[in-house]
Amino acid sequence: MSESRRARARAALSNARRFAWSMLGVDLWGEQVAIADSLRTHDRVSVRACTASGKTFLAAVLTLQWAVLNKNGIVITTATTWPQVERQLWSEIRKLIARARMMKRLLLPEPSRTMLEVAPGRYAIGLSPKAEESIGGFHEGNVLVIVDEASGVRGAVHAGIEGLLSGGNARLLELGNPLWSGGDFAKHHNEVNSGYRCHRISAFDTPNFAWLGGRDVPIADKIERLLLTPDDEIARHITHPALINPRWVKGRARVWRRDHPSWQARIEAEFPTLSDRALVPLLWAHDAADISDEDRVRRPDEHVYIGIDVAGPGKNETVCTAWCGGRLLDMFVTEEPDPRGSVVAWLRKWGAHIGAIAVDSNGIGYNFALHLQDLELPVLMVNVGKASSDPERFVNLRAEVFWSLRERFERRELRGVADEKMVAQLTSLEWGTDPKGRILLKPKKDLDESPDRADSAALGSWAEVTGGFMDDGLDYAGGDSHTAGIGRLSE
Repeated sequence: MSESRRARARAALSNARRFAWSMLGVDLWGEQVAIADSLRTHDRVSVRACTASGKTFLAAVLTLQWAVLNKNGIVITTATTWPQVERQLWSEIRKLIARARMMKRLLLPEPSRTMLEVAPGRYAIGLSPKAEESIGGFHEGNVLVIVDEASGVRGAVHAGIEGLLSGGNARLLELGNPLWSGGDFAKHHNEVNSGYRCHRISAFDTPNFAWLGGRDVPIADKIERLLLTPDDEIARHITHPALINPRWVKGRARVWRRDHPSWQARIEAEFPTLSDRALVPLLWAHDAADISDEDRVRRPDEHVYIGIDVAGPGKNETVCTAWCGGRLLDMFVTEEPDPRGSVVAWLRKWGAHIGAIAVDSNGIGYNFALHLQDLELPVLMVNVGKASSDPERFVNLRAEVFWSLRERFERRELRGVADEKMVAQLTSLEWGTDPKGRILLKPKKDLDESPDRADSAALGSWAEVTGGFMDDGLDYAGGDSHTAGIGRLSE
């Protein structure tokens, strides 16, 4: 091929949609094309988007386009956490490369987990979000920086990127769910002169919702029509199965209000308005959802710590959660009037590996805890209404237990917190302070629903943090060893 023909082909493929179709055998939809066009004309492009909007898929396409077409083309990718770098964006990149190789349209080298070398000096790489000092070290070549899940990326990372953008041909594409109203990502969208070309993709902007009307139709009207449409009819309108599903949004509309932070961020792609006093900001919950298949398995030397929140007859849920090394391994939920039998049956799966079982013994849970005591199980009776072990900091033990959970979220110690109802309860709980400056939680009576799953999660985490021992000397009601009474589970 002559040099002039090469130049013409390169110019044609600079159109992202054409590159995606001719080289990778995939198609881009309207807003994805608009974002790619913005990146051609703007140094900084920021995209806030709903869940399953195709933003990470687009980032993967643009990674390959930039590295293939640009002389000395370098793509640097990062995200809030390393698993997001490795398992989200780079998973999409690897799938696209495999597809292109299978179709024999673009024969790229086999990538590693987070590295693709197209040619000498032309490559894409995934960097840890903790390596902000290395992000600013790329000053040669044509550099594209892609920040996925940008809502939680630290300010130091943005500072490193800013230094990189100061010279040469360098561009930035940041994408994410708007999970946090603070931080640089929110500023880029909310400040008038931020210097960013900003895009917003709500669920109702995606192709699967086109039948509800364009952007001139109010979202409230679209929601009303969606709620009135049978599921089988909705299914006929789904043109992009990988994108957010209208039936899922219909279900969420029955559970969440439009002012609920999860609805705002995950569906309408708006920054939450109620996050300042949230016990667990949506961003932290999102980061804690990820867990590998390997981490779902308890290792032989690990104990499991159980949290049980007991519901009264005919109302709410009895919930059990199993924690192990900060990983939420399993959850059991029942609405039985008398859940003792089913809970004990669930406990059998953990056998002699139970470290402690924390039960909310304030009210109906007291007799339930006594039942487990009778089985000689390692029960930690937690009366959340009593005084805290640190009365100068917390109003009561409930505030201390939940604040301990909040701190574990903040330190990113938790994984596997993916249950939608649990996340909704955790992000809806609000904290405050009393006249003495002590931390307190919004009373249950002021909540729309009883936070049973959040209570169970907090109790199980508390059992793990304390190792089954309270500061006031209260320890296992069922015995001193981890195996006390476990044999009775099989009776």
